[in-house]
Amino acid sequence: MEQDPAPGAQAGAFAPRVVALGVFVAAASIVLMGVQPILVGLFSDHLGMDLNQNGWVLAAEQYGAAAGALLGYVIAARMTWNRAIVGACALAALVNLASPYASGVGELIAARFLSGFFSTAVYTVAVYFLSHAANPDRVFGIMMVVTTSFFSIDAVLLPIVGQRYGYVPAVASSAAWFLAAMLAGLCLPRGRGTGMTAPGAGAAAASARPLVGAAALLGAFLLQLSIFAVWGFLERIGRNNGLTDEQIGYGIGIGVLGGIPAALLPAIVGDRFGRIGMIALATVVLVASFYAFDRPLSMTGYTAWITLLNVGWVLGLVYYMGLTVANDIDGRLARLMAFSQFLAAGVGPTFSALVIVNDELAPIFVVATLSAIAGLAAVVVAIRLRTVVGRVAAATKTGGSA
Repeated sequence: MEQDPAPGAQAGAFAPRVVALGVFVAAASIVLMGVQPILVGLFSDHLGMDLNQNGWVLAAEQYGAAAGALLGYVIAARMTWNRAIVGACALAALVNLASPYASGVGELIAARFLSGFFSTAVYTVAVYFLSHAANPDRVFGIMMVVTTSFFSIDAVLLPIVGQRYGYVPAVASSAAWFLAAMLAGLCLPRGRGTGMTAPGAGAAAASARPLVGAAALLGAFLLQLSIFAVWGFLERIGRNNGLTDEQIGYGIGIGVLGGIPAALLPAIVGDRFGRIGMIALATVVLVASFYAFDRPLSMTGYTAWITLLNVGWVLGLVYYMGLTVANDIDGRLARLMAFSQFLAAGVGPTFSALVIVNDELAPIFVVATLSAIAGLAAVVVAIRLRTVVGRVAAATKTGGSA
C-alpha cells in the first residue's frame, strides 16, 4: 500500500504507477456513463419502457451521480482516499449486480440513482488527486484516453453479452468495472486531500483568475449538458435510421474511439496552443454533430458523427477542466468539477424528456446546440471582463500614484 504524501506534496511526488492507478480508478468508475445508451436499451426492451421513461432512467443515474459528486467533494478532503474508493466501489458493484433484478421502472430508477451516486463519489476523489499534477491538461488528457478506451470496449461487449448470454449477465457484468477499480484503490495513497497543496497553489496562484475558473467550471457544466441531452438517445437515433442493435453497438463502440485522439492532443501538447482556441474548436465540432443527428444517416454516417461528437466532447472537457484548475486558488473548484459535470449530465436528459413531443427528437438537438455555444460564451465573457477590470484597476492605481 502506498504511503501518505508529505504535507504540501503534490501529485508529482507520487510514483508514476500511483498516478496511473488514479487514472485507472477515475476511468473505470464512470464507464457506465459512456455506455448508457446501450444499458438503457437493454432496460427498455426488458421492461417495455417508452421514450419518456428512458429519459427518466437516464436522469436518475445522472442526478445520483451529482449527489455522489457532492459526497466526493466532502470526503476527498476529509477521508483517506483508499478507504473512500474501496468502500464506494464495493457498494456500486452490489447495486449493479442487483439492477437486472428490478421488476419495475420505479425500482430500476432507484437502482440507477444509487449506481450513479457511488460511482461518482469514487470519480471525484480520484480526480481531486489527479488535479494536483503539475500539468493537469496532460493528466486529464491521459485520463480521457483511458476512459474513452474503456467506453469503446464496453460498448462493443455489452450487446454481444446480451445476445449470447441474456439480459441478467449483460447488466450484471457492469459490476466488474467497480471490482477492478476497488483493487486499484487499495494501492492508492491513504492521504487526505487537506494534506496536499491546493491545485492552484504555488507558482500558478499568482496568475490564477477565479472569475475565469468559475466560468470554465460553468462551461464544463454546459458542455456536459449538451452532450447528455443527446447521448442517452443515440440508440433511438440509430433505430430511427433502421439500424440493428448490433450495428448500433458497433457504431457507438467505434464512435467513442474518437475521444482517444482528442484526448491524446492535450496529453501530448498540454496548453501550448491555448485552451480557449481548443474549446472553440470543440464547440464547432459538437454543433455540427447535433445538426447531423437530425438528418437521415447510414451506418457509416451514424458512426462518423458519433466519432466527431466524442472528439468535441473530450477535447472540450479536457481544456475546460485544465482552465478550471489553472484558475483555482484553494482547490474548491477542482473538487466541484465532478459535481458540475454530473449535475449537467442529469439536467440534460431531464430537459430532453421535457421537450420531446410525440417521440420527436428534433428539440433535443436545439437544447444541445444552445448549451454548447453558451459554455464557450461564458468563458470568453469572463476573460474579457477580467481584462477590462484589470485595465481599470491598473489605470486607477496609476492615477493614484500620480
